[in-house]
Amino acid sequence: MQDTVGEKAEMLSELTALRSRVAELEVIAARHEDVERKLARLANFPEQNPNMVIELDLAGHTTYLNPVAQGQFPDLQGHEHPILHGLLSIISALQTSQQGYFVREVEMAGRVYEQKICCMPEDLLVRVYVHDQYLRQRSSEGLKLLRMN
Repeated sequence: MQDTVGEKAEMLSELTALRSRVAELEVIAARHEDVERKLARLANFPEQNPNMVIELDLAGHTTYLNPVAQGQFPDLQGHEHPILHGLLSIISALQTSQQGYFVREVEMAGRVYEQKICCMPEDLLVRVYVHDQYLRQRSSEGLKLLRMN
């Protein structure tokens, strides 16, 4: 009889431990689902960005173009493209600098593009955020004309 009481106590203890572990796993699963939701939302960000987002590996090979970049530069295949002229030397400089990013303007086909080049050596990636300055130029020219009148 005593063995039965001892066995029951042991089983009850194991059951309590299992319930506790199940509760821990449920908390972990909920956190995991939350992280996955956040990652899905963040993954959507460059797709909806109204500016161009270009991602390259450290050798200058294109790994990602958001839809705006694809539409603007369908022939962009790497650092040889005119919009990315001189990119490899900038990547090299960024890898040894503490800053981690570089901002420049590139003129191409009569348009000016502002670029923020971000080096992420831990991910072996470079992201280039490109903003077409055309609308700002037009607005600035319009203001100059208004001031002249």
